[in-house]
Amino acid sequence: MLCICNEWITILFFHDPEMEDERIEAQQKGGVNRRKNLGGDSDVYQISTSADIQKLLQKVVNDLITGTTTSRKVRTVVHLCKLARQIISDLEYEI
Repeated sequence: MLCICNEWITILFFHDPEMEDERIEAQQKGGVNRRKNLGGDSDVYQISTSADIQKLLQKVVNDLITGTTTSRKVRTVVHLCKLARQIISDLEYEI
């Protein structure tokens, strides 16, 4: 019975026009719309040296510690940094 009540409250929260302000506030605080759009206003990182990789990893670790990113995103960035490091190493070897 409690589950049914909670579902009903959730439906009211998201569809009740009188609760629009509360819904918008909840979404701004990290509700359903917490994902960031990687559009034009996002940071762009130029990775061409090992120092660039180090700076990016430092930022990602700080974001994880402060809670502004997820461990899943961190794992993705770490993987991409490993690939970038290999590419940089290969380019240096060719020269």
